[in-house]
Amino acid sequence: MSKRQLNVVFWSGCGGETQRYRCQHAIEQLQYRGHKAQLFNQIDQAAIVAVAAADLVVVHRPKETHFWETIQQAAQGKPVVYETDDLLFDPALIDSMPIVAESTGFEQQFWRGYARGNPPVFARCDAAIVSTTPLAQAAEALQKPVWAHRNVLGDDWIAWCEAAYRERQTQAHVTIGYFSGTFSHDADLRLIAPALLKLLQQQPKLRLMLGGKITVPDILAPVANQIEQLPFVPLEQLPQLMSKADIILAPLDVDNAFTRCRSELKYLEAAALRLPVVASPIPAFAEAIRHGETGFLATSEAEWYSQLSNLLADATLRQRVGQAAYTHVLGHYTIATAAADYEAMLLAILQQFPTKPAQPALQPLLSQFQRDLTFHDRSVHMITGCDIGNAGNYRCRHRQEQLDWFDMYSGVTSLYNEPFKIADSIKFGILILHRVALDSNIATLIDAHQALGHPVIFDTDDLVFRTDLLHHIDAIKDWPADEVALYRDGVERYLKTMLLCDAVIVSTEPLAEQVRAFDLNAYVVRNALSQNQISYAEPIAAQRQAKPLAQPHDPVLIGYFSGTATHNRDFMQAEQAILHILATYTHVRLRIVGPLQLSKAFDPYIDRIERRELVPLEQLADEIAAVDFALAPLELDNPFCQSKSEVKYMEAALVGVPLIATPIEAFRYAITHGINGMLAANEQEWIEALEALVTDPSLRQRLGHEALADAHARYSPKARSRELHNVLQQIWSMYTRQMSLIKSNAMLLGANKSLSKGNEVLVMHIDGLITSNQALHYRVQELERDNAQAKAYAHQLEIQLQQIANGIFMQFSGKAKGLLHRLINRKG
Repeated sequence: MSKRQLNVVFWSGCGGETQRYRCQHAIEQLQYRGHKAQLFNQIDQAAIVAVAAADLVVVHRPKETHFWETIQQAAQGKPVVYETDDLLFDPALIDSMPIVAESTGFEQQFWRGYARGNPPVFARCDAAIVSTTPLAQAAEALQKPVWAHRNVLGDDWIAWCEAAYRERQTQAHVTIGYFSGTFSHDADLRLIAPALLKLLQQQPKLRLMLGGKITVPDILAPVANQIEQLPFVPLEQLPQLMSKADIILAPLDVDNAFTRCRSELKYLEAAALRLPVVASPIPAFAEAIRHGETGFLATSEAEWYSQLSNLLADATLRQRVGQAAYTHVLGHYTIATAAADYEAMLLAILQQFPTKPAQPALQPLLSQFQRDLTFHDRSVHMITGCDIGNAGNYRCRHRQEQLDWFDMYSGVTSLYNEPFKIADSIKFGILILHRVALDSNIATLIDAHQALGHPVIFDTDDLVFRTDLLHHIDAIKDWPADEVALYRDGVERYLKTMLLCDAVIVSTEPLAEQVRAFDLNAYVVRNALSQNQISYAEPIAAQRQAKPLAQPHDPVLIGYFSGTATHNRDFMQAEQAILHILATYTHVRLRIVGPLQLSKAFDPYIDRIERRELVPLEQLADEIAAVDFALAPLELDNPFCQSKSEVKYMEAALVGVPLIATPIEAFRYAITHGINGMLAANEQEWIEALEALVTDPSLRQRLGHEALADAHARYSPKARSRELHNVLQQIWSMYTRQMSLIKSNAMLLGANKSLSKGNEVLVMHIDGLITSNQALHYRVQELERDNAQAKAYAHQLEIQLQQIANGIFMQFSGKAKGLLHRLINRKG
């Protein structure tokens, strides 16, 4: 035993049995050796102080969040080790992971986001601890120092299995069991389904027991009466279920890079029940199982059929192999037998990465952690009604990545691609409608959310709610009348949706002012890049930056990138300047990507003008990187253009390409003229900017370099995440205050109604007294005066309260008033 007592902190981003096997069992091994070890989940504020006092910090498969950033700061001077038993740290394999590939909808969005968030954490850690040899090899391939420590069984699991084994009763038939903790193993079961079908058909008394989250393969439909499906149960109940089986299956796809890295856990769990296992020969099973002695390995359908047939036919073989596996596992895979090796491994890590003196300021970290945590339990659902172009990506899907930085659950539904899924949004606490036009279904959805106390937010990055400004849209001027009418109807319905919402989020300040003209609450959340865009563009930008500086008379390629057929008049703002450049500098070429109508003035230069088709967002970086600089002209006096965002700057900056743009608010926010781009408001300024970039390669290089740094600093998911988070917090606080005031007013009005009824009863009682006793006449008159004053006061109070309700909640468009009346009637 080590003379030094270690203080190890485990910080886990993944719960369930994975956390149990990789964290809790590790802690038990350390405690067995006399060390101190603690486990914290990723939103536990107490972890900060514990991490700062630790000798070593083990982070168990967390995704990249602001909480992780805080933990890193608290861990200054400590070795930080990434821990996993799954291949989550290679970004190239994310979409091939079974849990991503086999899931759909919100589940797939969640798991892809989780998987995408692990590689950056892995990259920032000093070393890694993994459970299998292939995992260690994968980590080494990414230049990470790595140690392997296999999974072990906990003492509680062994005790549960002993109890289940003692209580096990002889069955009238033989049962094959397969138990899955997640739906990600459906594909694994399908691999051996043909062999199972053959066995079940040949042996009518044979039973197949499927436990947990598993779907019966279609091929097994003919033998459905021989299959028993059991629900997912807590771990402590699993040994009782497993003990009903005679043979345990552990199929895995040996050709899948992800599943090849799996551990031998299913073998360990079955062995504790003295049950024989037939498993696929992934490395972990091949290393743990002595074929024919402690279990069986099978690859092909014929091998699965053969090994299972032998076990089914021979009860003695099943018993012998199960007992041998039990002896093997209890001798090598328990807390007590593995603890010394785990201790030695951590000491080796500390020797290679010794603790350095550091005293991080904890109070600022605690305060920031608490601020980030205040909104953590909220969930956000976004419905995009505009998946043409990239609007739905920038305003919804990129937002998911920003919310991931706060570990907030979110989902995105495309209204036109997945219309039947919009009702799923009711499970989320906040609804964002991105350019969704009102119809009866959307109105019902808004009503449902607001009735549940969920704020509903309208979102847009274009001026799509002003019918009186449609004459500014160049694209629709040549449309047939019926198409213009249809477009107008859509704009009107956007406005109707917006008016029913509790707040509006937009991408620019001019757009916010357009919203506020309707007396609505408007908040600015600027567009952001996605991590996929950034990761895809990084090598492209690096290659571009590595090129030698061009010479003044080398060919120059100017790029214009049009996402939609709405920019003809925009391009005309720079047309004369571009024509001047083409006429003056014969080594200049123009590349146009996407839809754009050029005037006949460009005909003399047609041989120097390239036209290319619009490309998907992921490939846009390649197109932009091929030009020397890009253009973003807009009509300066057009309210639609004034409201637009700086997306064209972001996309060009991402690959280090300088941009010349019209100085609308968004481009003024993004570009500092002459530092990270150029601004041009008129023909002369366009000529000057174009000539500067055409004739000065070093200027192009400098502006591009600054733009690239700026894109990463201000437009990454992390950089923009706090803006979105803060705005959602403000909207939530505003909405809850308004709801609280509505309820308070309703209660007061209800109480006033009760007071009025009481006054009526009092009048009736007084009338009776007058009739029966004239001597009380003067006293009655006094009471009547008091009653009249009370009624007048009550009436005045009711008017005032109604005025308050009407004045504060006009933007609810009658919905708050309806809720108020319903509450009053309920009180009455």
